[in-house]
Amino acid sequence: MLFPLVIGDPQPPRVRSTPLWRTSLSKGNHMTTTDFASASTAEAQQRARVTKPWPRRRRRGLSLPGTILAVAIAAVAAGGVVAAGVSVQTNVRAQQAQQLLTTIESKIRETYATLPQFDADMTDVALSSMPASAIQTQSGSDVIVTPWGGLITVGGGATAGTGAASGDRFWIAVAGLPAAACERIAQAYLNTNTVVGIEVLGTTTDSYSSMATAANTEAFDTVAEIVAECDGGSDDQVGIVFRS
Repeated sequence: MLFPLVIGDPQPPRVRSTPLWRTSLSKGNHMTTTDFASASTAEAQQRARVTKPWPRRRRRGLSLPGTILAVAIAAVAAGGVVAAGVSVQTNVRAQQAQQLLTTIESKIRETYATLPQFDADMTDVALSSMPASAIQTQSGSDVIVTPWGGLITVGGGATAGTGAASGDRFWIAVAGLPAAACERIAQAYLNTNTVVGIEVLGTTTDSYSSMATAANTEAFDTVAEIVAECDGGSDDQVGIVFRS
């Protein structure tokens, strides 16, 4: 016997549904008018179940106000991340600058511990203790800089920024500080018995005052005063006068 060749997927055979009233009669049952009506109703319900289409799925999405709100939330979140990153970077750099000042102070005290006075210019002494990352060459001379590139200067005397030989005073001044770093560095020297005074300058045109004695200091002895002088930008300066 030869069988026909089927190409592709064979189609399933059609199955005819036998009406309920024929099924009942084929079994030898006698049906009344009510039985015929019930059978017709059941058959109609069965066909309805078979042919009833699936409900369409509603397309879900954001409305225009929802989209705007989502974009706004994303922008705020991104701005917060950026602001947090800037704050962390400022704190790290301020800590690095503070470490430079601490290293310079220690080096000067060590070098001049047995000498009668501090020299007017102690840049070379300070440079000898600095890492390479804190040293730049400007106008043919090596200078000390902060992580922001601001100058760190050091000298003898009671007036930051003005070198003078002194038997009991020396100073360190740091320039080009952002407000947050200015506040942090200045506050680090509050209530320190080795410090005669702290002075914060808000602009590059201001000059430091003399802090010759403890009674004649320009020190800011409260956090609020330091915050008021560290007024933003990148031109804040801090001068610290130390006693021997």
